[in-house]
Amino acid sequence: MGFATLADVLLAIDTSTHDAGIGVLAGGRVWERTWRSANNHGVEVLAAVDEVLKQAGSSLVAVDAIGVATGPGGFSALRVGIATAKGIAVPCALPLVGISTFEIEAARWWSRPGPLVAVVDAGSAGLYWALYEDRSVGALPGPASRLSYGVAAVDRLPALVPQDAAFCGEIARLRGVVEADRILSDGPAASGASFDGSTASPAPRRPADLLRLADARLRAGDVDDPSRLVPLYVRQPSITRPRDPASRPG
Repeated sequence: MGFATLADVLLAIDTSTHDAGIGVLAGGRVWERTWRSANNHGVEVLAAVDEVLKQAGSSLVAVDAIGVATGPGGFSALRVGIATAKGIAVPCALPLVGISTFEIEAARWWSRPGPLVAVVDAGSAGLYWALYEDRSVGALPGPASRLSYGVAAVDRLPALVPQDAAFCGEIARLRGVVEADRILSDGPAASGASFDGSTASPAPRRPADLLRLADARLRAGDVDDPSRLVPLYVRQPSITRPRDPASRPG
């Protein structure tokens, strides 16, 4: 079964990493699509939005609220999703809600007891990570339930979190580094939403969880100012500034 939403048509956009996703919640039902992007988010995202809206029997003009993943993740990838969400929301003054990629990953496993670590691939830097221990702060994960977070080399991460912590999200690089029973993956989403569309294969994040988290924020009247909504990078983007011409030799 799906779940009722404050918005008639709620759109979710996640371009945090190569694992991208679009979700639509309409009429109490969820439609979603996840795919593996080869750094083509800018080309793919609007086509995916249109596809999933059509599956839901809706269209872009019917969307009345948007949830978007804010990272951490890839520098360019995150900017594509957030810019797309703003481009849809701002002209029509639609409510816009930014949700951390960590929380989207943790939501699937929120009812599981014990410490939980959400991880996002950080490329050569290793893994972005966030630790959740106290579930009493809310029925869904949020910044208040995030005990700590950072970026670490893959082989160093286990020493930074409790020994009984389980890992979720983009966990492929942790296989062989931590015990197999501490890696959460490949199971059905625990969000309780119905999935209609092209998401038969497991994914580290489900757009339905982004929809659920965004809807909870909307119900609380907690929306973001689009002009202040920026990605959560955890570390500075790896961009080299142009050298001052005056400092160049010769």
